[in-house]
Amino acid sequence: MARDLRTLFLDTASSSLFVALLVDGQVAAHRSTLNGRSVADLHPTITTLLLDSGVRIEEIDQFAVVKGPGNWTGVNVGVVAAKMFALPLRKPLVLLSRMRALIEFAPHEASGLALISAGKSALFAAAFARRQPIEAPGHEAPDSESQRLSFDEVSALWAKSSSPNLIAPEMDVNQINLLNLPEARLLITPSADQLRSAVLGQLDSPSALKLEGDDIHLALPDYAGADRTIHTSPGSFR
Repeated sequence: MARDLRTLFLDTASSSLFVALLVDGQVAAHRSTLNGRSVADLHPTITTLLLDSGVRIEEIDQFAVVKGPGNWTGVNVGVVAAKMFALPLRKPLVLLSRMRALIEFAPHEASGLALISAGKSALFAAAFARRQPIEAPGHEAPDSESQRLSFDEVSALWAKSSSPNLIAPEMDVNQINLLNLPEARLLITPSADQLRSAVLGQLDSPSALKLEGDDIHLALPDYAGADRTIHTSPGSFR
């Protein structure tokens, strides 16, 4: 009889860290930190989670990581760590997107801008229509669905939009309000837990990018339209 599918899920895209063991798509155990040390705490948290769950890393069937968009150091380290697990173990790597998850909250047939914080004075932005992301003007990176834009660039992009609608995570609403966009309408603001649940829902979705074998080397973080491969080698953690 086939064993249940075990997935190790890594989310280092924000200041908080979330690591989970999923069994057949359901969270069986998880660990999280909220101290802004998502990078430093990643490997100790993974070790603790697996030890407490009685699962060896070799028993993981696939790895999943949030590729972004998010903090560069966070998404970079998260993607590289997932690659370094998946490659030597010859297990699949699934790349998941916060932006796609956010857009999934938009009402059916809605259009507008999806926004995620990218620091004190910048935002990740993606235009969407009918719940499908559209690359912002000038965006050329095929692997990425968002651009990192200044407040002025976001305002300019919004001014060109035919829709006043915005969607953003609840945690980023205060920053969105600083844009002072006239007549903008914030449609929905999912909580951090709701957004993460939507990200996890991509594991069974055609929108998730599943890489196997040497293709795992091509995994890219989503930060400001990343357009280069993160080369992984033993001992490399950059």
